[in-house]
Amino acid sequence: MTGRFAVVIPTLQRSPLLAALLDAVCADPLVHEVVVVNNAPADLHPNDARVRVISPGRNLLVNRSWNLGVQESSAPLLWIANDDIVLPDGLLAAVAQRLHQGAGIVGPSPISVGPLAATGRRVGRIRFAPIAFRRPGFGTAMFLRRENWHPIPADLQLWCGDDYLFSRQRELNYEFSGVSLGTMMALTSRAPEFTAIKQQDLATFAERYPDSPYRDHHRALVATHRAARAVLRRLPRGR
Repeated sequence: MTGRFAVVIPTLQRSPLLAALLDAVCADPLVHEVVVVNNAPADLHPNDARVRVISPGRNLLVNRSWNLGVQESSAPLLWIANDDIVLPDGLLAAVAQRLHQGAGIVGPSPISVGPLAATGRRVGRIRFAPIAFRRPGFGTAMFLRRENWHPIPADLQLWCGDDYLFSRQRELNYEFSGVSLGTMMALTSRAPEFTAIKQQDLATFAERYPDSPYRDHHRALVATHRAARAVLRRLPRGR
């Protein structure tokens, strides 16, 4: 089980991509187990025995579903996934290597989160860049080592769970680029029924969960990394 992933996917079964995502995830040799937290009233019957469905009988919303899925899994690496994405080829192997080299949370860069038509398109090798701030799209697919998981507080229900996890990491967080992660982007959470909950989560996070204690240190490390890369780019290339 060394170096393999537990994949946690909450769902209300509103995504037409869920079945294909489960098939793709189970086909990857780096996946040890998949935990689907089924918040929908309808049953869910996956095609693979490695997919365990937990049906709490009510909608736990996103953050409590993440907590439950992590609690019910055992693999050393975690992938917290939306149910409306498409897995690009080669991504898990590259991310696993980055996590073992050292990282807090790894997620997609904004340029890597795109429409379904561009899914899986390679634009070079998969690259990782350290970041001090979470940028849009990061929460669609987050990867981390199990020891870096921090249970999300119960008063954050739907939004800001990714912000909470991001800000609690001692190690640098990273963005990946080089592939296009196709997504329907917030297919479920953008529904009007969740607007008030999202607004409350934003207010709660701002009031109760102050900025990361590591942010200034991370800013300095990211600035040093970028400066070093800029110097390297200016050096003459060997023939």
